[in-house]
Amino acid sequence: MDKDAICQQLPTECPTYVQGYTYEKYLQELGGHLAIYKRVSYQAGPKLMPLMCPDDFDNVPPPTWAAECTCTCCQEIWNTAWSGGPMKAIVIMVGEDGLYYPVTNLEDSDTAPYLVELTHNEGILCPCCGENLTLAHVSKVKSGTTRRVAMCSVDNIGKYTALLYWLAYRHIDSDGCVYEEISPWYAFLIDENRKLVCFRYSRSGWKPSPNREDPFWKLYISGDGGCYNQKRGGYVCETVPSLIGTTGEKTGLAAYVTQGGQLPLLYLKTWQQKPAIENLVNQRWTALVESMFNKAIDWSRRPEPPVPELNQINWCSSKPHEMLCMSKEAYRRLNREDNDRRTYLWLDAWRAYRAAGGQLDIVQFDEFWCSLTSYGMDVAIDLMHMLPGLDLPRLGKYFAKQNIRAEELHLLRDTWRITSVLTGRDELTHEERWPRNLIEKHDQLAAMYGAEKNKKADAMYLDGFIRIAQKYGCLHWSDGEFDIILPKHNGELVREGAVLRHCVGTYGAAHVSETETIFFVRRHRRPERPYYTLSMNMLGEPKRKQLHGYGNERHGEHKQFVHSIPSKVRRFCARWEKEVVMPWYRDQQRKLAERMGEAV
Repeated sequence: MDKDAICQQLPTECPTYVQGYTYEKYLQELGGHLAIYKRVSYQAGPKLMPLMCPDDFDNVPPPTWAAECTCTCCQEIWNTAWSGGPMKAIVIMVGEDGLYYPVTNLEDSDTAPYLVELTHNEGILCPCCGENLTLAHVSKVKSGTTRRVAMCSVDNIGKYTALLYWLAYRHIDSDGCVYEEISPWYAFLIDENRKLVCFRYSRSGWKPSPNREDPFWKLYISGDGGCYNQKRGGYVCETVPSLIGTTGEKTGLAAYVTQGGQLPLLYLKTWQQKPAIENLVNQRWTALVESMFNKAIDWSRRPEPPVPELNQINWCSSKPHEMLCMSKEAYRRLNREDNDRRTYLWLDAWRAYRAAGGQLDIVQFDEFWCSLTSYGMDVAIDLMHMLPGLDLPRLGKYFAKQNIRAEELHLLRDTWRITSVLTGRDELTHEERWPRNLIEKHDQLAAMYGAEKNKKADAMYLDGFIRIAQKYGCLHWSDGEFDIILPKHNGELVREGAVLRHCVGTYGAAHVSETETIFFVRRHRRPERPYYTLSMNMLGEPKRKQLHGYGNERHGEHKQFVHSIPSKVRRFCARWEKEVVMPWYRDQQRKLAERMGEAV
């Protein structure tokens, strides 16, 4: 290979098809289209003055604040109402046709039902060209936003196949002007000896480079790069010319790229060590290969990680069915379908299924894989380990009869585990293995397990609760409307948390250690019903830590609503602290001082 001649042949301008592919498919990664807006003084009168009589000039409306928006797609400028406020919002009308229309008169009652407020980073359709835009306040754009994306394309340089790497650049300034450019970056050629030769582009042109690192692992500057605006990674143009007669003809590179492969240089490095990988991608197993790449690599690692071993594949053979450990007939039947869904998870699950004693062939296994998903198959294999001799058809019939979804398969596994814990035996009866109503049985067992767990906690903390009750029992108090009492055992804490929907049920250890001694605030006429929960730090001078009622003062389906604690409850607790707790504490301190004096 004459490297100097190659440098003269390498392109210095990005091909048109690569530009079109980049800015069409990855426009959002390059910043997308924006509607840059700012507040301006707006007056409708001057636009109407040529049509007005002199007597009408006195009726010209005074200037108002409006939002001036610039579309970076069509470069049109349009005004709409300004809402202002800390969010710097605009007001625009959404028509019945779903389109957006600028509005400057907010007093028009006919348009009021259609007005919406939008602010920075929200989506909008351009009223002029209809393009999807993202609102961007001019203060956020400042001196402009710059995004870069690394792109890779496959091309022929004479008889050599090349991976050409480009840096796509897109800058949007505060006036809405867009500057776009794609510049050459790196090139990797496959020579006659199956080696990869690297070239790098600089201001003086293309030069040979000793670099062997994948450009996708190199850091480059971009506005969406997070810390220090640096990022790595990129995308591959799926348009590939014919590689017949070039050094890339027998690599499988064309099949890998056209089937969505995004790591072409890593693929070629793997091909150098394991040439049989070409047979897999040519037989449409690119998704499997790509998933293995993504599992093995770590994008946060520097420098570039080594070529992965891909141990799930049998590299001792070059025949695809033997590489995937299938019979020829099974391979033919599977390969008639789309292989995109078959990733390393599928292959690992097949091996785990066989190790668990499964008797189905891979075609039958694949049918269950489609219906159970990856998570469901993992649960099914766990069940096969728990019950030797169990197989997928038996599980499939049971799950179909129970009418449960794939994500609910763990209910049977949990039922078996809880039953073994509660009964103390691994051998379960048929009814225990296969309950008629799985969901109902699971809930019953879960409740029994929780109750059993609470009993153990009650026994563990019982002495502590008795000690706390003896020490602070004198702090029980009532004003005739409310009572304040101590819990007798851990079960009362659990019930309090369950009824009031907060986490006091987990405070048993904190209660007996006195870091958060729990007191119940109850209505005097209904002392058995949970009302509010008060926690005090009794180590040293007593201090209130929390006072909460139902849902920690939040309610609604998503806890989106907030309610307040009644003032009479707050006053009652404050009186108790002032009139009962603090006098008791000062008395304890006095007695302690007296004992210390006597000891001296």
